[in-house]
Amino acid sequence: MKPGILYIATGNEHKVSEIAEMLGNSVRCLSMKSLASPPDLIEDGDTFEANALAKASQLATWLKTQSLDNKQWYVLADDSGLEVDALG
Repeated sequence: MKPGILYIATGNEHKVSEIAEMLGNSVRCLSMKSLASPPDLIEDGDTFEANALAKASQLATWLKTQSLDNKQWYVLADDSGLEVDALG
């Protein structure tokens, strides 16, 4: 990954710090809270993967409309949860 900014499609600063720690100094990690008027991301997929892809795509589309000082940027989204079959 080239040096740049990794926008993580979350407002969860703890999640961002965990990802930043894993990546080290290779990229600067920022949450959506770092953006002025970020979009509301819609999570209407049937799976965690579908929601993560939707969030990443929506944020990337929005970022393309912003003035970002011509810096190289990337987008990452994560969606997870607990599924218990016995609960139906």
